[in-house]
This record gives sequence, C-alpha cells and structure tokens, in this order.
Amino acid sequence: MKTDRILGIIIYLMNHDNVSARYLAERFHVSVRTIQRDMVSISGIGVPIYAENGKSGGYSILPTYKIRNSEIRSDEQQMIINALESLATSYTNDTLKALIEKYNMIVEKEGGQKVFWDFGVTKENAGVQSKNQLLEYAIDCKKYVSFEYCNADGKKSTPVVEPLAIHYKWYAWYLFAYSEDKKQYRTYKIARIQKLKETDRVSIIDHGDVKGLMKEAEQAYYGTSISIEVRFAREETALMEHSC
Repeated sequence: MKTDRILGIIIYLMNHDNVSARYLAERFHVSVRTIQRDMVSISGIGVPIYAENGKSGGYSILPTYKIRNSEIRSDEQQMIINALESLATSYTNDTLKALIEKYNMIVEKEGGQKVFWDFGVTKENAGVQSKNQLLEYAIDCKKYVSFEYCNADGKKSTPVVEPLAIHYKWYAWYLFAYSEDKKQYRTYKIARIQKLKETDRVSIIDHGDVKGLMKEAEQAYYGTSISIEVRFAREETALMEHSC
C-alpha cells in the first residue's frame, strides 16, 4: 500500500543520508518514477526532503528534522530485532511479520547476528494459532465468544465470556477473560478450547487495567499452590540442575 511505502521511505531516510531513487525503487519494489511521486507526497505532508543531483546524488531529510537512533546503540538495536524474530518462532501474527520487515529495513546488522533464540519447539499447533487470531479480533472488537472447554480435571463446560487478553506462559497460550455469568475473571488454556465462536454480543464493560487484573489472578492462583522439598543424592546434582 502507498501509505505503508511512504512511511517506510520516511523511516529509512531518517536513518540514512543521500539515498538514490534507484536504490529506494529496488528496496520498495516499485519504479523510479513512483519513488519520485512519493517524494512529492512526502514533501506535501511537511517532511523537508531535499535532493542532490549528479552521479553521487540522492534524497535526504534535513538534519534538523531527523529523529536519529543515537540514543539506541547498534547492539541494542540488534537485541530488539533478535527479540522480535524470536517471538515470531512461537507466535503467528501478520502484524509482527510486517513489523520485523520494517525494522530490518532500518537496522544495520553490522558484524552479523551473534545471538539466536528459537522457540519453535514450543510453538503450539496451527489450531491454537488460529484460535489466537480469532481471540485477538474479538478482543479488539470487544465481542463475546463461546466455546466448549475441558479443564485439567476433565470437567466440561460451555462458557460465554468476554476475552480480554491472550498470554504465553509455561510453554502454552492462555486466554484471560471475564465471565459475566460467574462475575469473575477466568483463565483458560487455549489448547483445551474447542468449537470457538465469535458472538454478536458487544461488551460495554470498562475493565480498567487488564494487566493488573491478570497479575492479581496469577497471585491468587499461586496462593493455592504448595511448597515441596526434594531430596536427591549428590551425584544426581547435574541431572537436577538440568531438569529444574
């Protein structure tokens, strides 16, 4: 889309000087003439573009306008892109993919990537990823969802809830939701959700700080846990350190 391309050009020029139209055309997969028209559009929205003619000429943004990455070192920039790419190994999301592509356009990978995190082994199946996408949409639209659920004890139910957040914890995806029938916030393991459907009902409830509510629910859960002490032989120390 033109808007996405123009935003990408502005971000790139903020971090690079004297970029030729041909280079930009190749990077954004359009013609040189399209880039020239984009420069007119960019100037029209108030971004001060200037061009230098000649063999080594190109487009730049006035230095007084630029927002440089001087406050973020190159190693810090690399850590950000590493984290985004690692997240993508366990989370399917088109917005995340687009963000990685845009960030790769402006981050210089000097010296190559040195640290790699791959959580692909923890990525849940396509069914869970598909449910995540439906739940994200329902959260954005504040719509209730219905589904069949079987908890860890084998008890079955058919909740109708307002989804508030999905979160990844303990190597699995979970749904944090509000049950109006129970007047409670509940957490559901998404892998145990079946026949997930979006309803026509829209929520008008203001839940406030959802992250804070999730933390309260987690603390309440830990309040039901018990502490255990494990004794083992000294020669098993390495095995226990690896397992725990």
